[in-house]
Amino acid sequence: MACYGIMFMYTKIFYWFRMFQTLAFNVRVLKDVAYETRFFLILLCGIVALFGNAIYILDLGRQLDDDSGAELFPAVQRKKWLGSLVN
Repeated sequence: MACYGIMFMYTKIFYWFRMFQTLAFNVRVLKDVAYETRFFLILLCGIVALFGNAIYILDLGRQLDDDSGAELFPAVQRKKWLGSLVN
């Protein structure tokens, strides 16, 4: 809840910059650029979600060793693998 309050506080300060003539143009340009990139950001979030889903599905098929907690913490497996490379 606090993060939303801080976000709104920063946007309020951002719009206060429009009071100064020298900063008003820059604020307008930043606002227009952010508005024009909305479709790209939606597409980017979708692509990241699709790749994340594919990697999750591929990870389900791996056979894990008998390490306790390896299902919950895949980093345990990676540390074990990296340790065998170093030695």
